[in-house]
Amino acid sequence: MSKFTNKRKKELLGNKYILTFSKDHIIYTEEFRKKVIMDLSKGKRILDIFESCGLNPNEIGLSLIKANKHNWSK
Repeated sequence: MSKFTNKRKKELLGNKYILTFSKDHIIYTEEFRKKVIMDLSKGKRILDIFESCGLNPNEIGLSLIKANKHNWSK
């Protein structure tokens, strides 16, 4: 995940699925985590889920998305 500009930080914090973030990780809402798990169980791809929620997978980082997917699926 790259460093975010102040403008991008405000945009991200405006997303209803993000609680907060630091320079190295994003804290998502419980609603988002549940949505990801539910959508994955319906066969949707993780990248498509992030994009449909207004989150750019390339900006966040594919390795972090995969780690979140693994952790949330437990």
